[in-house]
Amino acid sequence: MKTRMMVTFFLFFLVIGVPQAKDKEFAYQGKVEGMVCAFCVYNVSNKIHELPGVEKDSVNVELKSGRVEFLSKQLVSEKVVGKLFEDSGFKLLSLKKTDKNTLSNVEFSKTAQISISFPTNELSAMEDLLVKLGDLAEKQMSLVNVDAPKAIEMDLLKPIIAGRQQTIKVKFTPKNSKQVAIKIFPMVIMNEQHAK
Repeated sequence: MKTRMMVTFFLFFLVIGVPQAKDKEFAYQGKVEGMVCAFCVYNVSNKIHELPGVEKDSVNVELKSGRVEFLSKQLVSEKVVGKLFEDSGFKLLSLKKTDKNTLSNVEFSKTAQISISFPTNELSAMEDLLVKLGDLAEKQMSLVNVDAPKAIEMDLLKPIIAGRQQTIKVKFTPKNSKQVAIKIFPMVIMNEQHAK
């Protein structure tokens, strides 16, 4: 009886005393060739979002350097990521696991600088406004949050990001709605590595 109590006591402390395994997070940096504008950055970001375990908000793609960074809850291989780009016009040149502290620290304001909404059937009438929103987002290296039906994603985003020579981070959320909602959040913090 005493031995059984001691074993139970030991098992209890073993279970309680063992730290619980946290979700492991892996940081990656790579280089992608073939991007010529902010629309390419959006397409490359979407390709990376397809990887299982990738934290979508962590994906950072820089147009001029071709640098790609992201966090994943799963290990990712260069071969798998390279396959994502096979038929896209982009080419993965390198990908390596890195320390999370080496990733760019890009943050955006918590308050939208601009917030607009309009019915989806007015999309063509809003094209000039969308171009102006793209001008502002490019100038301030902004995050553009877009909620709209998936069917109009490309028609909506082209005036905002196509042809832009600065990175514009876009978060598109498909909605079953007849409304488009766009919010622009300017960048507020960037570490020295990102500024280079």
